[in-house]
Amino acid sequence: SLLKELGIANNTLLWFASDNGPASHTPGQTNGLRGRKAMLYEGGVRVPGLIEWPAMVTQNRRVDTPIVSSDLLPTVLDILELEMPDDRPVDGKSILPVIQGKETQRNKSIGFMFHIPNAFDGSYNATWVGDQYKLFMNMKKGEVHNAVLYDLLTDIAETTDVSKQQSVVKNNMMGEFLSWFESVKKSAQKEVGCYGISTTGDNNLFWDN
Repeated sequence: SLLKELGIANNTLLWFASDNGPASHTPGQTNGLRGRKAMLYEGGVRVPGLIEWPAMVTQNRRVDTPIVSSDLLPTVLDILELEMPDDRPVDGKSILPVIQGKETQRNKSIGFMFHIPNAFDGSYNATWVGDQYKLFMNMKKGEVHNAVLYDLLTDIAETTDVSKQQSVVKNNMMGEFLSWFESVKKSAQKEVGCYGISTTGDNNLFWDN
């Protein structure tokens, strides 16, 4: 109502999203998705999002494109027609074409890393999520110890490992993830007071639709 009162509601972008799935032992529902909060399965990271921008979004529309909070910066800069900063790697991408209805594919994978609750051996989980496939990994001291591949288009509940059937996809996604992981480590080493990735395993650490 305030935006309308100020006369700027029509060209104001409002972006709402939850940060994670429901916590364990709470009434929240995942609608059949595997996992909950503090897990990198879809039940922990796939949450609804909502964009209101009357000047651009003129009718209700559902979008299934994977989107993540790190897309905020590139999207806002794209809307303002400003250049991305070139002094740092950027994980996200502009979703302006998705908002405009010009694209339905992300074409850039999303990386996640999160410590395993109650794991005291430096173990953590990591995922590399594309438009169709999701690589789920268990890591320890900076190395991948186990990896499975899920087809999210046919198996949203993440029940079946398709690594053997899609070995080329898995190998390509693994290579992409490891390159991203090295970039994350370099960025963490440059920042003071940021959440870092411990290569020794001592202090290890979408809108995802």
